[in-house]
Order: sequence, then C-alpha cells, then structure tokens
Amino acid sequence: MTPQSRLIACGVFLCSWCASISLLSQRFASGQRLSTRPVPLFTAALAFAFVVSLVALHAAVRLRRGTKLTAILIGFSCLMRLALLPSHPVQEIDIYRYMWDGAVMLETGDPWKFSPAEVHESASETGPADMQQLTALRDSSLGIRKTLHRIHYSKLTTIYPPVSQFVFAAAAVLSPQQASVRSRLIVTRATITLFDILAIVAALRLLRMTGKPDGWSVVYAW
Repeated sequence: MTPQSRLIACGVFLCSWCASISLLSQRFASGQRLSTRPVPLFTAALAFAFVVSLVALHAAVRLRRGTKLTAILIGFSCLMRLALLPSHPVQEIDIYRYMWDGAVMLETGDPWKFSPAEVHESASETGPADMQQLTALRDSSLGIRKTLHRIHYSKLTTIYPPVSQFVFAAAAVLSPQQASVRSRLIVTRATITLFDILAIVAALRLLRMTGKPDGWSVVYAW
C-alpha cells in the first residue's frame, strides 16, 4: 500500500471512529450517572485512534507537498470535526462556561466581574444594574438557565481572555434567544470549529515557511 493510500485509509477510519464516538457520547449526556458512563471503553477507543493517527503521520510526512495532499489533510480534518459536531461533552464540560460567557459578553461586555454562582443565586431586580442585567439574562430562556446550571466550578469567575470571549460572543450572536441548551452547544462548537480549521491552515503555512513536510500537520489536524 502506498503512503497516500495508507493516509486515506487512516482518514476514512478516523472519520468513522469520530462518528462512532459521537454516538457513544450519548451515554455521557448531562444527567447520566458517572457509574453508568463507559469511561474504560472510551479511553480504549482513544488509545486505538492514537495508534491510527501515528500510522497516518508516518504516511503523511513521506508524501510530497501538493494540492492533493492539502486536500486530503484539510478534507478529512473537516469531516472528522463535522462527525463530532452533534456529540455530547465527554467528562469535560467547560463548553457550558463558553456559552454563558458569550451571552454575558453580549449583555454587559464584562464576563469577568461576576461568577456564574453569584448570578445563579442572585434575586431578580436586586443588586447593581449589571447584576440585574445578568439575572434578567438568566431568566430570559430555559436554555440559558440550563447552561448556567451546568457550569462547573461556578463559584469562580471566568479565566478566558478577551480574544476567546469574542469567539464565544460570536457563537451567542448566532444562537436564537430561545434556543435550547443543546442547540446553543452545537452552535458554539461549530463556531469554535471554524477557528480550529483556520488554525490548521495556519499550521500548514508555518510548516511551509520553515521547510517542513505538510504531513506534520496531522499531529494537530487529525
């Protein structure tokens, strides 16, 4: 099997793997008990996919730079992320804070001032004006209330810097006011994915500037 054929085979496998993981993630959905979550199976699946990605890397770095290789690298990168788009968060649930931060950025422009717990526990129409804005935001839709409720370490204010916050705010702009928490999650993930693809393109550009094989981008992209 040629390096190109091996790379394509690995790409097809990893796309199928991502689709399978997306289905498996339903067993990690919010409300599922930790004891019922297939953590060992998921960990084993990650380990196997890591081995496949190493095979893909070995094949990719042996290929000559060209339009076809670029199409394979970026095309499969997009397909993998598309397959994972509807998945549920697996153990790590920081995305709910991204969603809340984005909504707060639109509402007050300052997601660093109040912690989610403060907003969650605050009574409506009390406190400073900006807190009243946030309690009104909290009560504006069921999706936003659920988002706020699912944030972990909610007593801590956000640590994410301004550039990240503008990305979160862009996702909030694209989410309808009455959107469900699930819809908000998918929109936020899709927005972040767009920037992720741009990072892959930037990585390819940097590899070319430094005279390295394009195939090294598999380390991040796949």
